[in-house]
Amino acid sequence: MSWIVSQFDRMLAFADEAVAGGYVLAIGLVCVLQYLLHFYKLSVAGREASRQRNEMNALQDDLQSVQRDRTMSRLENGILREFVAQTEIKTALELMMRRFVPHTSKGFSAFLKWNPDAQPEYEIYQSRGLSEESCRELYIDDELRQRIIRERVVVLDGSDAGFVMLWQSLTPTDRRKIRQLNLAALGDADDLAGILITTALYPPGAPQEQQVELTRRLMQSVSTDFKRFQTLEQKTHELRFTNEMLALRSIADRKFNSPLAMIQEFLNQWMKKIDADRVVLYLKNKAGEGLGKPLIRCGIENDGSIEINWKKLEDRLTEQHLADGQLKAYSSHDLDELCVERTASGAIVAPLVQQQQSIGLACFTRCDNFPFDDTQISLATWAAEYLGEVILRVLNQAIVEKEAREDSLTELANRRAFDQQIKREIQLAREKKREVSLLLFDLDRFKSINDTYGHQAGDLVLRRTAQMLKDEAREAVRTGDRVLVARYGGEEMAVLLPNVGLVGAHRIGESIRRAVDAETFSFEGRDIHVTLSVGIATCPGHADKVHELISAADAALYEAKETGRNQVVTADSLPQEQPV
Repeated sequence: MSWIVSQFDRMLAFADEAVAGGYVLAIGLVCVLQYLLHFYKLSVAGREASRQRNEMNALQDDLQSVQRDRTMSRLENGILREFVAQTEIKTALELMMRRFVPHTSKGFSAFLKWNPDAQPEYEIYQSRGLSEESCRELYIDDELRQRIIRERVVVLDGSDAGFVMLWQSLTPTDRRKIRQLNLAALGDADDLAGILITTALYPPGAPQEQQVELTRRLMQSVSTDFKRFQTLEQKTHELRFTNEMLALRSIADRKFNSPLAMIQEFLNQWMKKIDADRVVLYLKNKAGEGLGKPLIRCGIENDGSIEINWKKLEDRLTEQHLADGQLKAYSSHDLDELCVERTASGAIVAPLVQQQQSIGLACFTRCDNFPFDDTQISLATWAAEYLGEVILRVLNQAIVEKEAREDSLTELANRRAFDQQIKREIQLAREKKREVSLLLFDLDRFKSINDTYGHQAGDLVLRRTAQMLKDEAREAVRTGDRVLVARYGGEEMAVLLPNVGLVGAHRIGESIRRAVDAETFSFEGRDIHVTLSVGIATCPGHADKVHELISAADAALYEAKETGRNQVVTADSLPQEQPV
């Protein structure tokens, strides 16, 4: 019995242990399940958090992209508004280039206008900070141009072949401004309008990718406005050309005292309309083998060596184009290459053609360094044709008139022209209550020069002395005064000075006398010394009529020669018994 009880107790204990072990197992399983559930929830939460972070990052990137696009659009729109607000294309380009290169000491920018029908195909249309020499020599090869068209914006550094060729075409000063070169195409691939070259991109400090993108967008947007400007510029050019042409044509319909006066007025207006400072008209000589003496000179006159060098330049230009038959515009660089002492900074040589034959040339020169524009060149071309075909019919009469007024040896006014002019000046002096002075010059012992050296030497002395009289007289009086220098007869010459009194006339006469006395005339290796005697009279001080004024000056000249020569005598210093 006791054994049974003990066995029962053992069974109860086993049962208790079994039940207790099941609970533990169950609890363990529950714990494992709870852990797995917790891990799953953590994983899901992590993935959700990662997704949310990615979405936030993408949203921030989108926001930055939107802000960047808004900033770029704002910058682009600002430049475009500034561009289209201008009335002249060059001003618009200057403002745009100023954005890229604010300081020309640190960089440069230039716009090349593309014209495939011209040679070369491009021209520097506008530049900022780029030297004139670099503008002339700047070179872009075809391979680089094709790359610019293809990529729209090209950033060059020293490793690019195109950079090296472009670099070599620049001056050392301009090269020092370069860290990189940026070239942007304006216009479509099939219709390239131009190329922008700049050493910096806009906006400064922004990533290069953004700068390139803004430049690409800006060039695309500006393209339409640039074409609009070009169209407007062309219409303005055509309108201006038509107006200028009509104004010049009307000159031939007006009445003038002589054909020469009409041609001179035409040349004066032609010169002003193309912004030149001076024009000289040459005609071929009668043999047709070269140019004769200048028929007409209009515009500014200079003093001394400047005037001589300017005339040499005009002669050199016209000699080059005698048989050319083509209009040619010269820049300052072109004139430097002529190997003459340059006095002008620009020139146009326009041939005069009649019945397909060159009959002469008009040579225009200017002082400033700006090139002649398309309108000016077109107007010069038209006016040369018009002068050749229409106005030239009066030149024969003009030449006859000029020869009738000019001494052929000295190219001074002749006695006939002097007699006409002195009558007018005396009349004006009376009417306006002002003075007019007459200087009579006589070459001392001129006969001995002819006898000793020959008549050719005498002719040389007369020509050189006449030129000195013209130069000295024009230098001594105010611009605008009508100085007349004439060959009075034989070796006598006269200078008529309106608005000049006795003191001024004496000063001018003495200046001319000293200049001739100091000059050495060389002929066939021999030196000839020449002196002048000068007689001066003034109206109304010494005379009221033409013949009285001439007599008074002649009497003073006679006194100068009789009392030692090579001196200046005025009519009021004559002895009392000397007839006047």
